[in-house]
Amino acid sequence: MPTPSDLLSTVGQRLTHSGLTLVLEPGRSLIGDVALLVTKVVGVKRNVNNYIVVDGAMTELIRPALYNAYHHIELTEPSRSQLGHDVFNIVGPVCESTDFLGKKRYLPYPEEGAGVAIFDVGAYGSCMASNYNMRCRPVEVMVNGNTWRIIKKPENLEDLLRPFVDLPKVP
Repeated sequence: MPTPSDLLSTVGQRLTHSGLTLVLEPGRSLIGDVALLVTKVVGVKRNVNNYIVVDGAMTELIRPALYNAYHHIELTEPSRSQLGHDVFNIVGPVCESTDFLGKKRYLPYPEEGAGVAIFDVGAYGSCMASNYNMRCRPVEVMVNGNTWRIIKKPENLEDLLRPFVDLPKVP
């Protein structure tokens, strides 16, 4: 990945006499690769298309549903299944046709409860998350070497209902 100075030295020379202004937004390149969405397998469906259903959804990572963004996906530990590898769509439990985190991924057959890591969610995962279908946002954890700490508490139902006011009862 080129650094900002690499871009400036390459592109800047051509822009010097063009009258154009170059604006760089380094945010995605700085933090895009630093976060994972860690989910758990809640079910596997093998059919014409194979599905791994995880407890994470488009509510935590909307980019694949919104514009087919690619995120590398792996199991968090080796599979003990004897079924080998297959091509799977990784989907969430929101029951929308767009609730997918990855399509056509060649993965080992996972067991229910296995961990699934979705990579490179640092730039837009949390800030684009939603409470669609009354889903609570998950905990956020920062890892530094061998230490970790919670940096954002998980939401609960009380958090979701807090903004609403008591309305008069309809007779």
